Amino acid sequence: MSAPEENGALGDLQIIGAAYGRTTVTSKIIGLVNRASAPQSLSIVVSNRLFGDTWPGVDKSLTVVYRYGETGASHVASAKEGNRLTITGVPGEAANPISEPAPSADAVPPRLTILGATYGPVDKTAVVRGLVSRTTESLAIKVDNQTFGDTWKGVDKTLVVVAAYPGEIPFVDIVTEGKSYLLKYRPQLRILSATWGLADVTGIAQRALRGRSLSLKASNEVLGEGWPGADKTLAVVYRYGSEQPQIAIATEGKTLSIGYSPRPHYEPNPDPRTLNVIKACYGRSDVTELVAAQARNNRLRFRVGNALFGDTWPGVKKSFDLTYSWGPMDPLSLSVPEGSTLDVQLPTPSVSTGLVSLAGLFADGDIAAIQAGNGRFWTVDPTRKIAATAESRQAATDFTLHVAGDTGQVWLTGPDGAAVCVGADGYLAVGPGRPAAAVVPSLTTTGSIAISVLGQAKPYAALGENEGILASGSYLPTFDACFSLRLMATDTGTESHLRACGVNPEPELAVDWKLAKLIWDLTGGFFLAIGLGPLIRGKDPAPGFYALITQNPRVNRALQEIIDKVYANPGSMLPVVNLFAFIGVLWDAGLMWKIFRFLLVQGSWYAGAWAAAELLKWTVLPEAAAAELLVSFAIWAYTTTTDALAYVNSIGRRPALTEQPVTV
Repeated sequence: MSAPEENGALGDLQIIGAAYGRTTVTSKIIGLVNRASAPQSLSIVVSNRLFGDTWPGVDKSLTVVYRYGETGASHVASAKEGNRLTITGVPGEAANPISEPAPSADAVPPRLTILGATYGPVDKTAVVRGLVSRTTESLAIKVDNQTFGDTWKGVDKTLVVVAAYPGEIPFVDIVTEGKSYLLKYRPQLRILSATWGLADVTGIAQRALRGRSLSLKASNEVLGEGWPGADKTLAVVYRYGSEQPQIAIATEGKTLSIGYSPRPHYEPNPDPRTLNVIKACYGRSDVTELVAAQARNNRLRFRVGNALFGDTWPGVKKSFDLTYSWGPMDPLSLSVPEGSTLDVQLPTPSVSTGLVSLAGLFADGDIAAIQAGNGRFWTVDPTRKIAATAESRQAATDFTLHVAGDTGQVWLTGPDGAAVCVGADGYLAVGPGRPAAAVVPSLTTTGSIAISVLGQAKPYAALGENEGILASGSYLPTFDACFSLRLMATDTGTESHLRACGVNPEPELAVDWKLAKLIWDLTGGFFLAIGLGPLIRGKDPAPGFYALITQNPRVNRALQEIIDKVYANPGSMLPVVNLFAFIGVLWDAGLMWKIFRFLLVQGSWYAGAWAAAELLKWTVLPEAAAAELLVSFAIWAYTTTTDALAYVNSIGRRPALTEQPVTV
């Protein structure tokens, strides 16, 4: 099933970047696009009423850099305040459409691509491109009339530059007339934590990012009342690309600014049980080294005060801010007042040992061969008893699975259709006239399978005498009670799996293919990132898979949160922690094994147990935190962000009901 033709002959109108006065308004413009027209269009009257007064007392202009379709050339549209800006398709030759060859991702330094630029209300893309140094892939200019000409006489103007480096989200830079502008490669800036007094203001700091820098006023008006009645500091811990984290501190009333200065590569201890002190401050001072020296056996416990840190802000009661992680995990942060006792120790993981249900992975009609801990496979002997005596997969007995909904219970039948049951001697057998045995396979954290036969005195089946399979064999999933399932998905099983998921195997679904691509990024992209790529089918998700995700309210809300984050910050990469949060929702909603089954190609099922163990490790266990060390997760974040941007650009957003009506 292939995607339908895009809107008109051009594709979706995608807003790459937009600025009004001294403020980026990309998200706002995305929401104003007319998605019903063909081609999609934009027609607005540029005004403070629409965007707010982003430069009080100055006449402003609006710049919009856009394209049609995901691979279309970029174009520039601009208009003065009070005038109408209109985009109704790709401009003709007279409108100077802009394009340049795709940059090489291997260029050193990375190639700078100028997607669009204006000075005042006039397109100056060609001029700005001509000023880029291809030796250093940088731009150093004075923003004035001498450089660009007086494009709006008597009015203070801005230079708006929309640009990108390979593998990064496009950014918008705005520079006022008379200033110097230096643009050179800087890795993506990530805010790890931000505290204002005792309040966590990380979200505010993240939203204030502009390109690859941050300027934020340390005030209650901007950040809220973070510690009533106290003199406060704003402390921001940040990191450029894979470089060492840094901290910036500003006292109340000051402006905190972050710019790029290269730092060495940073790689924390890969053991997720190791306490990693990233940055700490007490009052106005960085006390990271002092705090790191207090760690004992991966635990921090001390009284916060002048006795330990010195009086870093005389006469003021101070806050202590700590950003830390467990090995390579995403950072955590805390803030406590002077005089507190701090105690940071390794949290108990939610799953470290034990069993995990495989409900949703199996379906009616699937075939399974079962291998025991002795290395031999289950087979049926002449007395109809099941024993682990087959020396090879070819000599094993194939059992057909029959599934009871989402309970995790299955029944097995042999080649002649007779059910597996518990014989009079307590061993598993095939068809001696007894009721079928309800079996519950569960995954251990080592990747083996423990098999419970319901109604038995001991919870796990295990090897017994003469390698027979004793239904009530063990209290623990030890060696004799561990098995491996060699699965083969059948056409019958696939159809029953779809129906069990509430999905018609051949639905007449109205599929939004850009949303389907984003869903695949979040799910299949995750499997690729953790190394299951060879087992996963391609990027064209089946309609049933699309329905499984979109028809679940809880997962749909989590999907919408991802889209909202991209919509609110179209120039920033999604943090890996947000992507893992979505994976966690899939797990909690009971959909992970169902999705896993959808994405496995049929020939991959014999590797299913190993793949399931890998999936478990990265979904539930602390080792998932190693995401920040793996290039594959950076690729996952970039691909998901760009496809989320494409989806946002395809649907747009309408103004909230609380906003003023828009003049169009």
